[in-house]
Amino acid sequence: MYNSKLFRRTQAENYIVTKKNDILPSFAQLNLMELRLLNFCIAHYDSRKPDDRTKTKTVAEFAKTFQLSVQSVYGKLKKTMSAFADKPLKFRTDKEEGFCCMLNMFSFKYYKGRFDFKLSPEIRPYLLDIKVKFTSYRISAVFNFKSARTWRLYEHLKRWQEAGSWKVSLEELKKMHGYPQPHSHLLLEKPGCPFRPPSRWVLCRM
Repeated sequence: MYNSKLFRRTQAENYIVTKKNDILPSFAQLNLMELRLLNFCIAHYDSRKPDDRTKTKTVAEFAKTFQLSVQSVYGKLKKTMSAFADKPLKFRTDKEEGFCCMLNMFSFKYYKGRFDFKLSPEIRPYLLDIKVKFTSYRISAVFNFKSARTWRLYEHLKRWQEAGSWKVSLEELKKMHGYPQPHSHLLLEKPGCPFRPPSRWVLCRM
């Protein structure tokens, strides 16, 4: 007997997202739907080797992965695709700093219910043929997230999982979550609340 919940879980379990740690802060600007689409695309490339191929996936497959209705996804995907053009990823290394587009191409085939995508050449070194200093997780661990900030926090926790702890300042935490400076106090403070957040947080494995 067909079990849709089991199908979604098994399907998402096979999708693995891997990124170089250098590029994780760049995702702070993305909203939840943008994170879903971009990571869905990334998960269809094998991070262990180079790959410049164009991939094709169905809208139904994307919708099932994140438990969305197929009817509602078409408009959201189109809007999200357009938004990527205005949100290049910022990268920084010891030698350079720059911006790059996330996807080299993204096209809809409405009448076939599918879409094509291809990673841009500039972003591939941060996602493909990775050997060291990377963060990896399965889509099955994040498909149910309802907030982009939850997703970003999860990525940083996964980055430091093996170390057993993550020491981060409050200002760094705000920056990672994309809080604008004038309202950054909203992260952990509320008007009238006697609680004052510490200047640094240490997150440890329990």
